[in-house]
Amino acid sequence: MEMRRLRVLCLHGHGDNSRQLQAQLSAVKWDDSVLNLLDLSFLDAPFPVIDGEKRNFAPPYLEWFRGNKEMTIVDYKSFEQGISCISRYMKKCGPFDGLLGMSLGGFVAGALAGMQQTKKSILPTELKFVIIISGGIIRCQPLCKVYDHPIHCPSFHLIGELDTIFKSSGEDLAKKFVKPIIIVHPYGHCLPPLDNASTVSFVEFLQDIIKENVMIEIKEHSKSSLLIVAIAFCILVFFYFIFVWNF
Repeated sequence: MEMRRLRVLCLHGHGDNSRQLQAQLSAVKWDDSVLNLLDLSFLDAPFPVIDGEKRNFAPPYLEWFRGNKEMTIVDYKSFEQGISCISRYMKKCGPFDGLLGMSLGGFVAGALAGMQQTKKSILPTELKFVIIISGGIIRCQPLCKVYDHPIHCPSFHLIGELDTIFKSSGEDLAKKFVKPIIIVHPYGHCLPPLDNASTVSFVEFLQDIIKENVMIEIKEHSKSSLLIVAIAFCILVFFYFIFVWNF
């Protein structure tokens, strides 16, 4: 069975947009051994930012929900609207295997993985993995409860050694996952380039997800084949008895 690329929905950071995240990813030039395993889609967040900061790239400047910088205050209604936007897109353009979240997008991806663990996810399909870059934990009620139980969703975390904004929060988030793959890179709060060792770890992580997908598809195909055989057998038995009855 052919191994298909993983479909990933990418969520940008606060004040960014889908085009900017795509440009950032192109600029850091991740190795083809990583990119060839991924089929990336990029989505704009639903809310324009209201911080008034000047930015050196073209608008729109967007965010996934309203809240303070420390993630200790979040407008829950806007959070629900943000994840509803993600859910609608996944339903319309999916299915997707996982999420990649940068900064605020990483907060969202981590929270959605936690919501899935607590059976409160509104996404149309189960997340098979998350990639979290410079993300962290939402610390306000009721959202902090999504981290109450160990999160079994496979996760890959890129944390900046010089990230003065969310390094600690990113480390705390990684600890909420059962078997996180954590890469601490020598940069700040950014989408980083990957050195050789990080690239190898990333590729191994993605290949494990792909292999799991293949095994699931083989099992589903086997079940379908058995069902077809069973139905065919029942039809043959039916016509056999019809034939015997008539003669």
